[in-house]
Amino acid sequence: MNRTALTCTSIASLALLAAGAMISVRVTAGPLDPPAGAVSSTYKTLAEVEPRIAINATNTPGDASSKFIIAQPGSYYLTSDLSIAGTQRGIRVAASGVTIDLNGFNLTDQLFDFQASAGGIWSDGGVSRITVLNGRVTGFVGAGVVGVDLRNATDCRVERVLVADCGGAGIWCGERAVIDSCIVSGNVGIGIKASDGVVRGCTASNNGANGIYASMSVVSDCIARDNGANGIDAWGGVVRDCSSSSNTGSGFYIIGANAERCSSYYNQANGFFVNGSDQQMHASLVHCDASLNIDGFKAWNAQIVDCTSTNNYGDGIELNVNCLVRGSSFHGNGRFAQNTGYGINVVGSANRIEGNTFTSNDVGIFCSGTNNLIIANCARSNTTNYTLGSNEYGQIITNPGAGFVSSNPWANFAY
Repeated sequence: MNRTALTCTSIASLALLAAGAMISVRVTAGPLDPPAGAVSSTYKTLAEVEPRIAINATNTPGDASSKFIIAQPGSYYLTSDLSIAGTQRGIRVAASGVTIDLNGFNLTDQLFDFQASAGGIWSDGGVSRITVLNGRVTGFVGAGVVGVDLRNATDCRVERVLVADCGGAGIWCGERAVIDSCIVSGNVGIGIKASDGVVRGCTASNNGANGIYASMSVVSDCIARDNGANGIDAWGGVVRDCSSSSNTGSGFYIIGANAERCSSYYNQANGFFVNGSDQQMHASLVHCDASLNIDGFKAWNAQIVDCTSTNNYGDGIELNVNCLVRGSSFHGNGRFAQNTGYGINVVGSANRIEGNTFTSNDVGIFCSGTNNLIIANCARSNTTNYTLGSNEYGQIITNPGAGFVSSNPWANFAY
């Protein structure tokens, strides 16, 4: 036998031995006899596969006023689109601790006319911890009818829900709600209404009243546009990183609240209306921008810091009483020849205007009010740089040229 044949024979023998060892291991890995007793099932029950409860006539029977009623805590879901006819409400929640997953389906008024339809999802008073998510509520057009109406409940959550074409508000929640990543559009009333809660990542457009109305809440990363009143209306709380445009009222209507990094443009009233209400409340705008509105800002009892107001049709800002305007820029206000636009129009008293820049306005600072302090500002290329009237102001240094020296730290400059 030659060496090649011997090698092949050896390899084949080794392979047979390895296979035999594997077979031996498999054969001896466990007992061949089944254990004593009945053989138990290993499949999952339907409740284990889908532990939630389907919303239907069997599980959630309704009555004359509601298509379905959820009367027990639990997690519920839609299995298909759901149309409501006549004057019935859609889904009534009569228990706390309820989650409704719309499951991507549409809950709608079947007839879609101006009858007195009564609402898509609504809750009894005194309940709490209701969650509505993942779907659409549309067409409940009866007068004042709210699409998702949890106003009488507390500690609720509405997430990833579109509410459109309802006869009242789109989404209305009671105290301490979280309204997240929702779209409200074409509703006759307010788009979103919240109290002492959180509204974030939402879009409100083409609603007949305010896009978003929030009391003592945090509103963030939201968009409001083309609404029939104010874009975002905040009473107390914080508004941050939002934009508001093309609304019939003001872009932002801020009462006793703080706005940060917000933008407002093309609104038919003010970009920002801000009022501390009185000296007991605080209101502020920080790093906010207003452009192409009728007036950029209108303020009472407020602080406007590091903001910009550009190319508005009227004034960059109208100041009334007890305001601080500091470190801000006002450019190109009085956009059309028929408009007179002031960078700052001071109509009241007790305001402090410090360290701002005014360029290409009709007038940089115009004061018809009295007892205001105006210091360390800079004005350039305005038709008139300063008209300061009977107020307290630092020396105005005009065209100081190169290498000028001044010992007056409060001087205003014009060049």
